[in-house]
Amino acid sequence: PTVAQAWADYMVDAKSGEFIAGRRPATSSTLDSYQGLFDTHIKKPYGSKSLHALAKDVQAIHKKLREKPVTANRLLQVLSNLFVHAARTGKWDKPNPTLDPITGRTIRKYSVAS
Repeated sequence: PTVAQAWADYMVDAKSGEFIAGRRPATSSTLDSYQGLFDTHIKKPYGSKSLHALAKDVQAIHKKLREKPVTANRLLQVLSNLFVHAARTGKWDKPNPTLDPITGRTIRKYSVAS
């Protein structure tokens, strides 16, 4: 599927509560903020491309936003949710690109001043 198709499927399942990425379903305001991040940073450059194209650029996208650490970290979480959902629904069969392949942990997030 394209990134846009995978995103649309993710949002439908997240809004209905069928897909829960964390301990509880995401609120509508959280999903709205996720949609804004997707629309701003992912939709135009990757919407018509495959998940594989997005996967190979995840670290570069995160690094490009390093001057906006909150946005970079939040977008990383959004992309993680997208790939977890795609894997659970059979649309992605590779490792989650938001995880470090050596440690298995999330790509190191940027520190944010309190």
